[in-house]
Amino acid sequence: RSPVHLRIGYNVTRGILYTSVVAEGISEFKGDFPVADFRYFKIAAWADFTDFELECQIAVDSSKEPGLWLIAENRKSKSRVLDLSNCGMKEIPAEVAELEWLEELVISGGSYTDYVMDQTVTTPNIGEPNHITSLPGWIGKLRGLKKLVITGTSTRVSELSDLSGIEYLKELTHLHLSYTMVEDIDFLRSLDNLIYIDLTNTRVARLDALANNRNIEALFFSNTKVHDLSAIANLRNLKLLSIEMTAINDIGVISNFTKIRKLSFAHTSVRNISPLTFLNDLVYL
Repeated sequence: RSPVHLRIGYNVTRGILYTSVVAEGISEFKGDFPVADFRYFKIAAWADFTDFELECQIAVDSSKEPGLWLIAENRKSKSRVLDLSNCGMKEIPAEVAELEWLEELVISGGSYTDYVMDQTVTTPNIGEPNHITSLPGWIGKLRGLKKLVITGTSTRVSELSDLSGIEYLKELTHLHLSYTMVEDIDFLRSLDNLIYIDLTNTRVARLDALANNRNIEALFFSNTKVHDLSAIANLRNLKLLSIEMTAINDIGVISNFTKIRKLSFAHTSVRNISPLTFLNDLVYL
């Protein structure tokens, strides 16, 4: 019985499976198979071998559907990190919901800042920018997600404005939303495991939703509409805080943050810095 070599691909534009079979007795046999339930299918040719049945995976053309290609690669590798930045998407593909092992989902505008590591993280993806305005209804299926990055850049602000659904990501610890159109953060009230929140260059004006989240260690909301720190007075585990370019002029509550190590309030109207007197762990100002 002759060995058979089967090459399988998927044409996204035409919506068909295409195959190429090579075996002893035939030079080449090709056929197009309409997209349907093709987990199992049969191919028969006129050479002297029996029918055979294969289980196959679809290979997506990465140049046409980079997001789907990256998802397919993650499905194979089961990497805990998925970067869908610059994939020209208008929504997060539903296929992501199947990647139950994900711990980090990145959809940046090209790069984002990690203030803990004090570095800029740049995506390797070089496609078209995404235009995502809201989170999908199924986002809560990613129960193990710990880090979510949906950001824009100083030259291209992300259109994300609706965070509904994020409240179901109970394991989330790191949230990056800089350079987005986010204004309402009430959906963060129930996320007790958050330790890192970046709201830099957003439309956020109030921080009440974070008032009872005692686990937050890093909070950044420079260049926002926030003008009052009283809502976060009880966040006593804060170690990093940035309030640059805001209308804040009173930092009295900062005396509560005895663990603070890095604090930035440049380009504000703050004049009285006496609340910093007993912050013994402060190393950067």
